[in-house]
Amino acid sequence: TALTYYLDITNPPRTNVLYELAQYASEPTEQEHLRKMASSSGEGKELYLS
Repeated sequence: TALTYYLDITNPPRTNVLYELAQYASEPTEQEHLRKMASSSGEGKELYLS
């Protein structure tokens, strides 16, 4: 199936995917958290790696 070939569940999502997903979050705090994780700031990198 397409999921077998195009979805990698063994690695975290790339930061650009997190940024795109943020627009679909229903809670503003979730949007902010996803955008922060997608940013290149020190705090964002720390969140992404945790």
